[in-house]
Amino acid sequence: MERNNNIPNTELNKYPELLPPMGRNGAETFDKMYENNNLIDYILSKSDLKKGNFLLTLGAVGGGGAGKKVMEFIKEIESRSIPYSVMAMKNYLSSNPLISFSEKASIYQVDDKTGSWEILTQRCFETMRDILEPISTVVSFGPRTPNLEAARKLGFTNIFAIDGAVPDKWESVVGASGFPDTAYYLPAYQACTYLTTCGWERAWFPPLQTLPPFTKVEVKSQPFSKQFVKELIDLRSITPQSARNKLVQTGRYPDLIGDELLVVPTMDKVYLNPQALVANGKWLTTEQFGQCISFVNELIVGLSQLSKKTILYLPDEIREMAQPTINKFISGNLKIVARDYIPNNEYLLLRKAGVSIGRAPLCVSTAEELGMGNPFVICPVPARTNDGISYMTEAEAFEVFKKIDAAKCINLGESVSDAILEIAEIKRLL
Repeated sequence: MERNNNIPNTELNKYPELLPPMGRNGAETFDKMYENNNLIDYILSKSDLKKGNFLLTLGAVGGGGAGKKVMEFIKEIESRSIPYSVMAMKNYLSSNPLISFSEKASIYQVDDKTGSWEILTQRCFETMRDILEPISTVVSFGPRTPNLEAARKLGFTNIFAIDGAVPDKWESVVGASGFPDTAYYLPAYQACTYLTTCGWERAWFPPLQTLPPFTKVEVKSQPFSKQFVKELIDLRSITPQSARNKLVQTGRYPDLIGDELLVVPTMDKVYLNPQALVANGKWLTTEQFGQCISFVNELIVGLSQLSKKTILYLPDEIREMAQPTINKFISGNLKIVARDYIPNNEYLLLRKAGVSIGRAPLCVSTAEELGMGNPFVICPVPARTNDGISYMTEAEAFEVFKKIDAAKCINLGESVSDAILEIAEIKRLL
């Protein structure tokens, strides 16, 4: 391989020549964001660890991407020997068994079996009040405010919230006990620095009208550990066929022995779960939920009509929701493989081996695609709804993300199968 004299040796390692231009664009913007706007470095620069531990408060958000944020944050601060304590809601711990903590970390659990935000916030306050060790910095994951309000009410001044976007709403509703009776309490936001995460550097900032008033908001990198970033960079040197071979060699992917086109949507199964609806006290509106279902159905129908034999990987719950469409449109050219759990290192290889489809420019999986220099398809879903609301400001971020040219960008309703074939050509999968 001839050396490109315009690229220093260090860059040759990070940007191998086998990367297509779209992949290199993604890798470069990922590296700039991680190096120049590192979330963990930012929090450390604002913290005085001589005054006490980090307190990580968990339980205000769900989903695979949110769990990855927590796991990577913990991995990185442990690698730097930063002392921390954990305050977690019991249901969160049982629902996220992959999240583990240092033996040195004190774990405080909050009983979250209540339908009242007022009661939950009071319980968070009481648990945080009774923490024994000194705390210098409170780091809360997710947009909901029981933990943030507990920290504010106890007089903490170094409080950070970490989420993929600014909150969709905010209120000042207070119950009879004096604790907020809402999951989105405005004074709690105003008492913290709200860190929204992004995997790419392109002058992105949430529209000012979407910000809680008088709240400090910063856009920072995904909280990936240095170890994980190195793993992503190493994957830049692996061809799709090599990634496929590695998976076959594990013995767990017999379906990949042939030459079928592999398609891997990264949408979290929570978006196809009716339990996530507002009617059930969660966050998805009926229209947003419908958009997610429509997208998956369109994907299945489009792939069933391709002349190229295709394998579609779907989480079990998504396949279950789409089963009527599968029954009607399944063809000899489309095979659907459903697995409930895939280790993350193998999940990354699956996406390198085929065509992955992202649902949001600001999510963890998009940062992973960029980090490993992997051209992919992206379609914001949920997208903007008829009431004008943009889910987690993804529609606005999408317009900025397009300019990077790191993915095939389509809107809901455009042909996802055509976009898949375009990326397959770029990755030389056809």
